[in-house]
Amino acid sequence: MVAARFPGTPRPDRESFLLAGGEGINWLGPGPGANGPWQHVTRGTGVPPQKSPELGRYFQGSGNLAVGRIGGRSCAVIVTLEPFHGNTVTAYVRPDTTASPFTRPWRRNVLKVFAHPEPKLDAAGHHVVVADFDNDGDDEFLIGMRGPAPAQGVWYLKLDAQGNTLLEEQVSTQSTARIAVADFNGDGRPDFAITAYDTVGYYRAKDPKVRLYTNAFAWPSAVTPPPGGDG
Repeated sequence: MVAARFPGTPRPDRESFLLAGGEGINWLGPGPGANGPWQHVTRGTGVPPQKSPELGRYFQGSGNLAVGRIGGRSCAVIVTLEPFHGNTVTAYVRPDTTASPFTRPWRRNVLKVFAHPEPKLDAAGHHVVVADFDNDGDDEFLIGMRGPAPAQGVWYLKLDAQGNTLLEEQVSTQSTARIAVADFNGDGRPDFAITAYDTVGYYRAKDPKVRLYTNAFAWPSAVTPPPGGDG
């Protein structure tokens, strides 16, 4: 879920929500007027039901999301992992219009599909976060994958305003359950830290630790990372 004051919504002066779930991507927020009733609109339906090899249950829709600014347009792209514990990285592109960005569905573009590492294991995607890591005014996305390899680690994605991949790099090979973005070393550049996936009775990474990755490629600047999905 992401909470923000989204431009183009009926009440951009108030916070509303983008939710990832079994229905896909939904916007939930107040309608027009001082006391307008709350509205619920589906922006994309995600993936059809898929059976989890590990859990034996069916999941569908979307599992985790983050919203980025690209090409000078706030809320330009939503990047999501689909479905819950899924293997598909997808971009939802905001309609290129001056009207409300929430008046019609956003265009869905599949960016990456991780192969299942073993027949009995999910390629479990766990977290998406967003920040302007290279300080060029456009946001980039980090995708956290639980493992085992090759669906393990953190992938850095830079997109254009149409939701196409300009750059994809694997920036960590460690099992990743959650990603936190901040300027951890005080040099004015956004860094990230990860926690490994270690759940007794389900999936346990080897040598689980909290690991920090510092940003050594962007020009330093005052950093306020934009909001990302908290998984």
